[in-house]
Amino acid sequence: MAKRYLLQAAGANLALVMRTLDGLGTSRGWADRVQAARLALMGSGDALLSGWRAHLQPMLALSRPTAA
Repeated sequence: MAKRYLLQAAGANLALVMRTLDGLGTSRGWADRVQAARLALMGSGDALLSGWRAHLQPMLALSRPTAA
C-alpha cells in the first residue's frame, strides 16, 4: 500500500517539475508537442521540395529529348 502512494507522489512531483520547466506536465502534452513538431518539419520539407522542383524544372526540360 505504501509503495502505491509513493509512486503517486513521485508522479505528481515529476509532473510539477515538468510543468515548471517546460510548461507541460502530462504525457499528452508532450505527445501534442511532438506531433506539432512533426507536422512543422513535414510542411517545411514539402515546401523545400516544391521549391527545389521549381528550380530544377527548366533544367530538366532542356535535357529531355524532343519527339521527332
